[in-house]
Order: sequence, then C-alpha cells, then structure tokens
Amino acid sequence: MKVDVGQFACSNCEEVCEEDGDLRYCPHEAADFCDVCFDDTHFTCCVCSESDCDSVQHEMVVIFDPEIVSGEGITAGVYKVMGTYFAQPIIGIGRIWGSAIERVADLPEDADSAGYPAGHLCRECQERITGD
Repeated sequence: MKVDVGQFACSNCEEVCEEDGDLRYCPHEAADFCDVCFDDTHFTCCVCSESDCDSVQHEMVVIFDPEIVSGEGITAGVYKVMGTYFAQPIIGIGRIWGSAIERVADLPEDADSAGYPAGHLCRECQERITGD
C-alpha cells in the first residue's frame, strides 16, 4: 500500500498510522503490525505473557486439557512438537495429535491457560523449562 511521507501502514490490514511507534515490528517477518493485527496473528506466551512473533512457538505446545489430544496417555504438561500436530475443523474445536508430540516437562506452575486447552511458549520460556 502506498502511504504519504510521514505515515506508516500495518502490513496486515493496511491501516495507516501517523506515528511509527503506533506499529509493532516483527523481525521474523520483517513487517510492521498495528496492535490489533499483531495480537490476532501472533501468540502470547502462556508463562510470561509476552507477545511474540517468533516461529519457535510451534516447536513446543503446552497442554492444559488433555481432552484436546487424540491418543492415550497424554497428561497436562509441555510437549515437543515432532511434526504436524494440530487440526482445526471449520466448526468446533481443533485437535492435537498425540502421535505428533513428545512430553518434555511437567506443566509449569506459573503457566496460565487463559481459558484455552493448549498454549505456546516464547523462546526464553522454552529454554528455561527445558534447560536448553
């Protein structure tokens, strides 16, 4: 989208902002987002509550409610993602495939589900939890 000199536009919705500080930059996508689009397209870590755009979020998943997982023997905890792990139907709740995740840690005490059955971790929390 073409904007006037001194204006800035969201890479997602193309809303024009007067101040560069009105946008949030994602270095992994090399793009600027307004607050609404950033929150809609990026995740919030379920441990530290920081919003992030790092694709590392899909390397692990935090399971709060094992009912969302197809397969047996899955309990609440932190899991490493081994491949495609999530399917979302057009109607209803998505499922996580138990065969695509591997348990690496217990559910962190400071994790907050925010009402969701599963969540993601930022890079720093992943490293803290796994020791890597």
